[in-house]
Amino acid sequence: MNELIRVGSIEDLVAHRDRCLELVERGFSLLAEASREFAKAAPSARYVRLYSGLDRQAFYQLDQGDVHDLVTVVRAGLDREAWAHLRDALGLKAVMDAQAIKDFNASLKAPPEFTLDNAAMTFREMVMNADQIFERGVITVFQSLDRQAFRRNNAFRVGASLVMKGALGDYGFNHYGEREQQVRDLDRIFHLLDGRTPKDPLCDAAAWVSQASRTKPAVVETDYLRFKLYKNQNLHVWFKDRTLLDKVNRIIARYYGEVLPDDRTTTAV
Repeated sequence: MNELIRVGSIEDLVAHRDRCLELVERGFSLLAEASREFAKAAPSARYVRLYSGLDRQAFYQLDQGDVHDLVTVVRAGLDREAWAHLRDALGLKAVMDAQAIKDFNASLKAPPEFTLDNAAMTFREMVMNADQIFERGVITVFQSLDRQAFRRNNAFRVGASLVMKGALGDYGFNHYGEREQQVRDLDRIFHLLDGRTPKDPLCDAAAWVSQASRTKPAVVETDYLRFKLYKNQNLHVWFKDRTLLDKVNRIIARYYGEVLPDDRTTTAV
């Protein structure tokens, strides 16, 4: 047994162990440098998950000397962050409703390679169609608020107020519905129609309603919307600016072919 444990073999093991740690430290330093390099152009992606490829299977592949698949995983992560960063930098996220953002994010599950040609072609088209993207989002939001009316009425218009049934829970919005995002979209739409930058989600209308929900019945008022919260979990919404509401209805009218009925109160179903 003692013959098997020679000083030379221990020295070799220590040397290889030290070399391994040296390379690991160098590798992590390079990953950190790579992350900082990407963040120079995309500060919002400062913490890009370059380590996403380093799961258990990845270490097995490293052991086999095959890093191609790992590079592919990291490439996908970088491209995903790059597409999202450029979308936001160009202000396109502001004109997109929740469903449009969801669809965009879904398209990044297997992101196309972020090259100059791909980016220029994709975002040139999106910038050119920004108004259409916004108007399509307006229709999508109000369709989600009153699906029945949109299905049965080719002359639908938004009235001065609407009722969101079951919007509230015990501590904020009902987590099993989509009311919070709908309120957030309404707030965003009226800011944009007024030529203003939408508020951050931490301090927008949805955030105010959520905070007030613990003291319902309560009234919440923002720049463009007035809310009344009820114990039966319903949320009543009034549109404060008639000029901006008319802009919404003109968008809806174009969608339906320039037909507008009288004012009505919408009940969100």
